Amino acid sequence: MISILVSGSLIGKPVARQARNGNWFVTAQLKAGAIDESFLVSVVAFDESVAHALQALDKGDDVSVSGSAKPSSWTARDGSTAIGLAVVAKQLMTTYGVKQKRAVQGAKPQYSLPARSPLLDQVDEDGSAPF
Repeated sequence: MISILVSGSLIGKPVARQARNGNWFVTAQLKAGAIDESFLVSVVAFDESVAHALQALDKGDDVSVSGSAKPSSWTARDGSTAIGLAVVAKQLMTTYGVKQKRAVQGAKPQYSLPARSPLLDQVDEDGSAPF
């Protein structure tokens, strides 16, 4: 395994799952890479604070994840070989912001959840926005 920092956008809503031993974890998939080439990053979060922060995100949100990674490959539907990464997330950062982490040994970062826009309360009965 290697240590990695990877950024990308979520392909779908992160999913909370339960292992056979009863422990909870969250999985997600990111699309990462440059404009001309991208690859799939499978993310799993076992740490409770990272899992909660990841689960608060939605499809299309940008996120940066750091942790242990290993390369993966599979055969795509068209028969070509696809490559990706499998990452066990240790820390997470989003564009929604993270409270500052102090450089104190043993301190865990405190993640803030996405803010709810007051504009969402101004939606008309037909579902359209007044702006």
